Amino acid sequence: MNDTPPQAPQNTQQPGGKHPIAVYLFLAVILASAAGAVFGTFTKELSCTELTKRTREWREPKLAAWSYMGSKDGYDHFAAQDRPEGVISTLISGNFKFYEVKQDQLRLERRFELSEDRSRWLGENWGPPGGAPDCL
Repeated sequence: MNDTPPQAPQNTQQPGGKHPIAVYLFLAVILASAAGAVFGTFTKELSCTELTKRTREWREPKLAAWSYMGSKDGYDHFAAQDRPEGVISTLISGNFKFYEVKQDQLRLERRFELSEDRSRWLGENWGPPGGAPDCL
């Protein structure tokens, strides 16, 4: 007969447990998106003529959305979101490119203080088949 008491099972799992690599990749994508969407991080100064050219860059099938974000320190600020058309586009957000143009180069109907709040941004009807920025 065996007189040794039964032993509790030992934990053979590595510290921290097992996590699929997909979880880490997902978190990395989320963090990268948040970092890229930080207000003004990648703002590029353009002339009004350069801005007009950018609004004409178009590759089907895509939706191009231009928004006026407000004005600050003599510059008008714009966000451009160029994304694939369709269902997947609703999943993509925050993939903005930010631009600024000197106020004395551009005519706008209304200006307001620069805002990070996307609900305050004004959509611009630029790019095919819409209009173009009104350069002075």
